[in-house]
Amino acid sequence: MTGIQNFVSLTSLNCHNNQLTSLDVSKNIALQKLVCSSNQLTSLNTSMNVALENLECNSNPLTSLDTAANTVLKYLSFSHSNLTSLDISKNITLESLTCISNQLTSLDVSKNIALESLTCTSNQLTSLDVSKNTALGYLSCWSNQLTSLDVSKNTALKHLSCSINQLTSLDVSKNTALEFLSCSVNQLTTLDLSMNINIKEIQCEQNQLINLNLKNGNNTILNYMDCSSNPNLSCIQVDDVSYSNTSWSLNKNSTTTYSLSCPSLGIAETVFDKIAVYPNPVKGELHIDNSTVEKATVYDTLGKLITTTKFTNGSNNNTINLAGFRSGLYYLYLENEGATIVKKIIVE
Repeated sequence: MTGIQNFVSLTSLNCHNNQLTSLDVSKNIALQKLVCSSNQLTSLNTSMNVALENLECNSNPLTSLDTAANTVLKYLSFSHSNLTSLDISKNITLESLTCISNQLTSLDVSKNIALESLTCTSNQLTSLDVSKNTALGYLSCWSNQLTSLDVSKNTALKHLSCSINQLTSLDVSKNTALEFLSCSVNQLTTLDLSMNINIKEIQCEQNQLINLNLKNGNNTILNYMDCSSNPNLSCIQVDDVSYSNTSWSLNKNSTTTYSLSCPSLGIAETVFDKIAVYPNPVKGELHIDNSTVEKATVYDTLGKLITTTKFTNGSNNNTINLAGFRSGLYYLYLENEGATIVKKIIVE
């Protein structure tokens, strides 16, 4: 690109989606916004553009980027490039950083205390310290190699996406403003969202969850929840069992139950240790023997509530009548002493 050196008062330049192999903006000292994405630039010199506030250079084969002179930079995006490192310690006014699909092995944002949005997905990060970024409202760091992530200082966080990492734990109890959480494909064994009263979407499938607490007193604003492919998750603590089965029945394992109070690991097995449910398949009366049961609830495969029976006699031998039910598979939820188990029942 030639001729732009004559426009010394130029404040905005957009030259994206060309086949530029070089770009000289050294004379454009008043430049505040530069968009040069989707070109063939292997280098970019912005050392003379000290007024630059917005720099977008995505989808270029850049291997390095020096922004030390751009001290008033607020928005920086260099996704789909070949950068292995980045020094943004001088960019203390930076509010938004997007660096998707590079080869970054580390990222230091400790000096960027004004940062409100950070998207560093699809890199090779093994750690990420965001403790100094207290203004952060949006964090997307999925598809890296993170083994831990501390967001306790990010109390303004509304969006957190940290899927496809190697996380074994995630504490979001301090993130009460959180509205979106995606932590799928990690190694989480427990997830407590009881403090996240503003949560609207949860994606936590393909983990190793044993405990999941969604009981926050505001489940009705939770528009989407997926906890499927967690084979060891037997119980999910919620505000309302019927509402949960109606709203989210398709996004969990069939053996996972919703409950107002999930027992600690092993309690359900102890309470229902000797229970017998028969005959199965069944045509009429279904017997529930050898264990006290407070309530039996039957759902179909779509999560629709079919019938509920409460037992108040304290007997170890109870029955429910399934005569007239349409033939097919049903799920029988049995509750007693705060414990819940589920049994598959076939009605003939």
